[in-house]
Amino acid sequence: MNKKSIYKTTSGEMLVMSYYNQLLEQWPVSYDSGRTNTRHGRTHVIACGDPLNPPLILLHGSNSNSAAWMGDVARYCQHFRVYLVDIPGEPGKSSRNRPSWRSPAFAEWLEDVLNELRLEQASIVGLSYGGWIALKYAIYQPERVNKLVLLAPSGLVPTKWSFLIKALPLSLMGKKGAEILNKLVVGEAAIGEPALEFINLIMTNFRPRLGTIDMFSDEDIKRLIMPVKLFTGAKDVINHSAKMAARLERLLPRAGITVLPDHGHVLINLTDEIIGFLLDGAGSPQASEPEPAEASV
Repeated sequence: MNKKSIYKTTSGEMLVMSYYNQLLEQWPVSYDSGRTNTRHGRTHVIACGDPLNPPLILLHGSNSNSAAWMGDVARYCQHFRVYLVDIPGEPGKSSRNRPSWRSPAFAEWLEDVLNELRLEQASIVGLSYGGWIALKYAIYQPERVNKLVLLAPSGLVPTKWSFLIKALPLSLMGKKGAEILNKLVVGEAAIGEPALEFINLIMTNFRPRLGTIDMFSDEDIKRLIMPVKLFTGAKDVINHSAKMAARLERLLPRAGITVLPDHGHVLINLTDEIIGFLLDGAGSPQASEPEPAEASV
């Protein structure tokens, strides 16, 4: 296998893509899909919802793809034209290229995606690594982001050393290590067996991107002129949620910040509150009790 491959084996790649295709066959709403050209590789985009509705970009987390939004997409499509974008270098259908974290590359990539989709402006919801990319772009082109929602984003505070110490050896232990690591990240979130099965399949066959992601400076964060909403879980094993909330509150006093006391890194059942924020720009600064819902993959 080529050392540059993002998968451990060709057969493993086929298993992951087969499962992804099965999920797309079960997609809860009608959709179009295709690949756009960018400076940093061809990018797979799923589009659904009324084209006359305001545009919404959904960016999944690391070691994942746009199927992460499968449990939420139908609700978003009631109000938005939704574009689900597979991040390059992740186990989706976009280019295997892994743009540099220490450059404008990811901002350029998302700029090209919006240009190809002919979107002058859009709201963005970013999950974990997708939250870092959303921040990267919103800082780079703040006038093109209508509203920004960050779900346990990277880049606001350093990753906990306690997680890194556990994650590295587990990532080298094959299927068993992947299952332990995923349980650590998922925590008590009720994501369901199909979702957990897909996560384990990816982590068993995919080569995660290693390294330390860039932190955003205070000056960077202050460039966010759009309404911003942050959700973070108090039991997050990856992020220091209290430090994240405090930093954003200090730098963006008008931002909406919700610390969910019983949630970890995997944040589910927040669609209604997110939609409320996106539609009216408000969003409650206090944690609310979410209604039970189908978990995203």
